[in-house]
Amino acid sequence: MLALLTWALLAFGVPMLAQALDLIDIFAFPLGYFMVAQGALIGFVVIGLASAHWQDWRDRRRLAGR
Repeated sequence: MLALLTWALLAFGVPMLAQALDLIDIFAFPLGYFMVAQGALIGFVVIGLASAHWQDWRDRRRLAGR
């Protein structure tokens, strides 16, 4: 559930804030563009890795209980 909420925040929340963040420039790119194009994708990868780690932990725990 936490992964889904984090995904929704990254997918919908960050783009809504992009216009306000465009006032700041990073390497000649507006911060809003940088956050949506790079930050959200990195966040999605982190969510995937965390979900895989959590599922591995659950699998190991279940197999150890047999």
